[in-house]
Amino acid sequence: FVADRELYIKHVPPKIFRPAWRSLREDIKRFLYERKKVIDHEEIEGVGREELMPYPGMFLGPDLEERIIRTNELLKEEYKKLSDKRGMDECEVNIELAKNNPFKDIDTPTWLRNLIKRWQGLTRVAVGRGIPK
Repeated sequence: FVADRELYIKHVPPKIFRPAWRSLREDIKRFLYERKKVIDHEEIEGVGREELMPYPGMFLGPDLEERIIRTNELLKEEYKKLSDKRGMDECEVNIELAKNNPFKDIDTPTWLRNLIKRWQGLTRVAVGRGIPK
């Protein structure tokens, strides 16, 4: 602490319980989207699954959906043993997410170009409002 060399502050954040299905869902979305970007940009040298090995590249292959489904089926069995209906239901949602991949139809190069244009427009407006660079 700046004002007292003998005093120190230790920050211990509260423990947060996150169910396994929720953490998996975040990973599912991240990996499905990341794989889509890699596939859409294959023609760019240095942008490929190989460059992302071992992580996250090993999760971006054609077997991603199969891995997601198997993992959630195993987790669902664990929730069943615990009589956790919500956990079981959320595993089913994760499985459907893998089967219906919400990112499969996104044109990521176009989306990224549009994002860049919007960002450039936003920063031009910010400069005119006295926001420092």
